[in-house]
Amino acid sequence: MSTTVPDVVPGAPTRRARRARAAVAALFLTNGAVFFNVVPRYPQIKDELELSNAATSG
Repeated sequence: MSTTVPDVVPGAPTRRARRARAAVAALFLTNGAVFFNVVPRYPQIKDELELSNAATSG
């Protein structure tokens, strides 16, 4: 008795969907890394650019 493995599993994400998920994950990782590195240096960056609190508040 032989069993065959189907090429496409029903309900499994397509290659395009997997690539899109990987791209979104990479985007979130990059955004998080930039945010993680900028926030602790915010006072230093503000001083170097000679910005006041009025210029940096929303």
